[in-house]
Amino acid sequence: MEKLSQEELSKIIKQHGMFMSGAHGGVRAVVKSMDLSGLSFYEADMSNADFTGSSLKRANLSRGNFSNVSFFSCDLHKAHMVLGNFSRCDFRGAYIIGADLTEANFSNADLRQGALLDYGGDDPDAGWNQSGETAFSGSTIRDTNLSDCMAQGANFSDANLSGVIVHDANLKGVDFSGANLSGVDLTGSDMMDSTLEGAIMENINLTDVSTDRTNIGEVLKGQKVRKNLVGEGLDINALIKKHMLWIDTAGKEGTQLNLSDYDLSEESALRHYTLTAVIAKGCKFTGLNLKGIKMESSVLDDSDFQDCRIQNSDFRGSSFKNAVFSRADLTGSNFGVLNVERPDEEDILQKANLGHAKMKFATLDDSNFRGAILTGADLSHASLRNCDLTDCDLTEAILDDVDLEGAKLDGTILKES
Repeated sequence: MEKLSQEELSKIIKQHGMFMSGAHGGVRAVVKSMDLSGLSFYEADMSNADFTGSSLKRANLSRGNFSNVSFFSCDLHKAHMVLGNFSRCDFRGAYIIGADLTEANFSNADLRQGALLDYGGDDPDAGWNQSGETAFSGSTIRDTNLSDCMAQGANFSDANLSGVIVHDANLKGVDFSGANLSGVDLTGSDMMDSTLEGAIMENINLTDVSTDRTNIGEVLKGQKVRKNLVGEGLDINALIKKHMLWIDTAGKEGTQLNLSDYDLSEESALRHYTLTAVIAKGCKFTGLNLKGIKMESSVLDDSDFQDCRIQNSDFRGSSFKNAVFSRADLTGSNFGVLNVERPDEEDILQKANLGHAKMKFATLDDSNFRGAILTGADLSHASLRNCDLTDCDLTEAILDDVDLEGAKLDGTILKES
């Protein structure tokens, strides 16, 4: 593919704008099978353009107008599409893995199967989506409008679709496995033959929805029911106050905080406290803003952190065995070793344990995992750019399409299963 520069693209955007306004010298943008990766279309009006077969990996399409555009068989891997208008677009066969589509408009879009048979020449990596399915796996599609779209056979596995409006859409045979569908309004849509294993389906609107030949009933019954602090008359601030007293007095006063099996997804105040040595097994934190939280030496096994914002947080020495971090943003966080002082014993170095944690499509850039245990962890499609993985144990970890650019791997154990 020929690589375009930002200067060349800016000229195309300008000429296309002139074309749309009928100005002399305008030229419709027809940019087929070109490399536009990493370029910016921010706030551009590209309506009615044609990008068939082009690569727009990590491109910035945010706030742009792309109505009626052809993205047929395009690569939009990790593209930024926030607040963009993609109504009536042709996305057949597009590869939109790990992209951010928050609050975008995809109404009447065509998301069915489609593929270009030969567009890569001698490039062994070309033909990124030869299966022909339109794939949104791991993408953030929160609060997006997908009404009246044609998406039969599309792949939304492990995507965050929370709060999405999908009225009267064709969703036959769609793969929603592992997706976050909480608060989705599917009124009038056809979900026949769709796959829903492992999906989050809380507060979902299924009015006039066809669910023939799906296991939606089993999935809804299988949603884990957690305890509610308010429902039990408990106040999180009072509980944390007792815990902090327990910490300050080395356990002589107060009470250690144990939040195991509670739904904490509405407790936004948590990040404002230092929560050292908390026990919170099997908790639900889904979608919560925990930026900057301090939870050193805590036990958080089996907890759900899907779609959480946890940047610049301190988790040194904590245990996250079997925890779920799908699509979470943990940029700049610390999962390093913690020096634990013992009054009756020698001080010990306590490692962070993320054994068998599910971190698919998570953003972990610039984080510290020095000495951490990540045995059997699923890091598929995760971004670990510039991470410190020195002496980290990744035995039998799943590293499909993981991004390790700039990562420190001195002494890292990498043994495949």
